Amino acid sequence: MSYETEGFDEFIDNAEELVKDWKYKKEFLLRRLARIYQREVKKLTPRDTSNLVNKINIGDPQNDEIEVGTNVEYAIHVEEGHKQNARFVPGYWRESGGFQYIPYFEGGGMMLKDKFIEGAHMFKKGKNKSDKKWRREVKDFMREIERELNG
Repeated sequence: MSYETEGFDEFIDNAEELVKDWKYKKEFLLRRLARIYQREVKKLTPRDTSNLVNKINIGDPQNDEIEVGTNVEYAIHVEEGHKQNARFVPGYWRESGGFQYIPYFEGGGMMLKDKFIEGAHMFKKGKNKSDKKWRREVKDFMREIERELNG
C-alpha cells in the first residue's frame, strides 16, 4: 500500500536544494509516518502467541519510501483469511477457558470443522486508521520546512 499527498513531490524537489539537512529531515518524517502505521496495524492484529505482532517491523527508508511489514509466513492468511480444513486437534480445554494444544496428546482434543476463517485485514484497516494522522504529520512537516525557507 502506498500513500501520496498532493503537491508533496513538487515540494520535495524544491526543498532538496534549499533545506539544511534535508535528507535527514525527510527520513525522520518517513520513520514517523511508518511508526504511526505500525502502531495501528499492531493494535488490529489478532493475538495468540503475539509472534505476528512482535514481528511487524519498519524497514530502512529508500528512495523516499519506507516499508512496514513482516516476514512471518502465515501473516497473509491472518490478513486475508483462509480455509480451515476439518481435522482433529489434540489437547484439552483449560478450566480458565481456552484450548491448550498438545502435540500427540491421546487424552482428548477437539474437532475442527471445514469453514472459512475471515481475515483481520489489519494492514488495510491500519492504513485507513493512519490516514488522518499522516495528513496532519505531513502538513506540520511542510509548515516547518516552509518556516525554515522563509527564515
